[in-house]
Amino acid sequence: ESNESKITLKSFRKILTNTGSQYPKLLGLEAASMLSLFRLLDSSGREKLNVNELMCGLMEIKQNPAQLQTATAMYESQRILCRINLLSRYLEKQFAKILGEERTGSFR
Repeated sequence: ESNESKITLKSFRKILTNTGSQYPKLLGLEAASMLSLFRLLDSSGREKLNVNELMCGLMEIKQNPAQLQTATAMYESQRILCRINLLSRYLEKQFAKILGEERTGSFR
């Protein structure tokens, strides 16, 4: 894996806005869609992807643009669910703290 070419989100964005600004048009895609795909493929959140993985993803959405919309909706749903779970755990801890204080008589 160490010999695979990588690209960062920052570099990809720079390419799309500078020297490679013609690429989205050539592919029949919008730069925003290409950046969205990058974020979707970056499951590690490191803002770095294998170039081959990115290229395969771009070819895939070129062939079926609705796939990006579906994947984006799934990603957003998963992100919201994770935030709800974090909030739920936080609230459970806070309620446990309150209940513990009530039992010991230190609740004010």
